Amino acid sequence: MPFLGYPSPSSGGQGEACAREGFDLGLSLDSARLCGMAYHSASAQKPSERAEVTKRIERELVEHSLELVAEVHDDVTDGYALIVQNASDVFVVFRGSCSIKNLQTDLDYKPDAAAMRTFAAEASLPLPDEAYVHRGFLEAWRALRAPVLAHVEALLSRRVLETPAGPPPKLGLHVTGHSMGGAIALLASLEFAQLSRRRRHPPFAAHTTYTFAAPRLGNREFASFFSRCFPAAEQHWALQGASDAVPHLPFAAWGFQHPRGVLKLGRASPRRSGDPGDHVDFLRPKEGKLANWVASHDLRAYLSELSQLTGVAAPAQPWVGTELPAAIPRELLGLAP
Repeated sequence: MPFLGYPSPSSGGQGEACAREGFDLGLSLDSARLCGMAYHSASAQKPSERAEVTKRIERELVEHSLELVAEVHDDVTDGYALIVQNASDVFVVFRGSCSIKNLQTDLDYKPDAAAMRTFAAEASLPLPDEAYVHRGFLEAWRALRAPVLAHVEALLSRRVLETPAGPPPKLGLHVTGHSMGGAIALLASLEFAQLSRRRRHPPFAAHTTYTFAAPRLGNREFASFFSRCFPAAEQHWALQGASDAVPHLPFAAWGFQHPRGVLKLGRASPRRSGDPGDHVDFLRPKEGKLANWVASHDLRAYLSELSQLTGVAAPAQPWVGTELPAAIPRELLGLAP
């Protein structure tokens, strides 16, 4: 790690200051790049086209000494997860929104107490009674959870069989996602933590959750619960662009709150914090142009901001998604058709 070979932050720079707080710049860049790969799945308009997408992902992973473990699709919600590994680490990556079905998930924010109770029972999580989350994101995770957990369990079991003389070498587990995928990643990480506790030998040398442009997932009680489950700073970082409005949805005034671990990029001195709230400066599009909301949310903008912490330019990136559902006319946002 990092597998893409990004340099360490320059001495005395902003990246070094973040590293002192537990932020792994190389890991964040690697995670963002994998989030970009997950968007390749959006080019398959029907299940019969998925094989070509899988081949493309495998080719890109091989270039970085990574291996595809599994892709998980849910056709009802159009959810998608990508699981990859190398000799020492496994990454679980959740794609953000790129379809009308995903947009419907994004808009389904009202909490559902019955669904929360069902999820807490499924996951054996001692969630506070007052905790609630965005219903759409919860259902998106519940649609993916069984196969995602099964693939990681199978991976861990194979490692046990390969080392019969004793406990297998521990893996680094890195859960990540962009936008909606970042919100789903928080729910997945809670379950992976439970999975680890159930095993005779804790399987993970490290367990991190790095999210990019993620909207708020739950209320204050849920945010506090998540932070108690992952108390160390290096375990959770929520990266947010200074001009990206999505991390401010659903609004704090509606009762939603990010767990501690927010890092606002694009500021003179980025520092880890709790939920920064919804000041008008965060919600106003840059230069008053709606198109800049989309541009600020794009993963390429995040890669550019992160690369500045290293002191070098970001490598050229293929299309990595703008979270713009295909049915929304781009001209309405001032974008080229």
